[in-house]
Order: sequence, then C-alpha cells, then structure tokens
Amino acid sequence: MSQTYALLCARLLDYFLFSFVRTWSKMSDLLRRFSLFPNSLLPFFAFEH
Repeated sequence: MSQTYALLCARLLDYFLFSFVRTWSKMSDLLRRFSLFPNSLLPFFAFEH
C-alpha cells in the first residue's frame, strides 16, 4: 500500500514538474519574443505613472 502511494506521489510530482517546466519555457519564449520591441515603450510607461 505504501509503495503504491509513493509511486503515485512520484508520478504526481513528475507531472507537476514537467508541466511547470513546459509553462516556464513557453513564458520565457513569449517574453523573449515580446522583449524585442517593448524596450522602447518601457520608459514611456514608466514616466506615465
């Protein structure tokens, strides 16, 4: 019983880690794509507020 529980926990941890890494790579890719042009817009937004 405890072996099955440990296997389930390991599977869940593996799944969460994989989904987190996939989401992080997607986010970093989007940030890298968007950071090409908003660098000129950043000072404008900073001085607006």
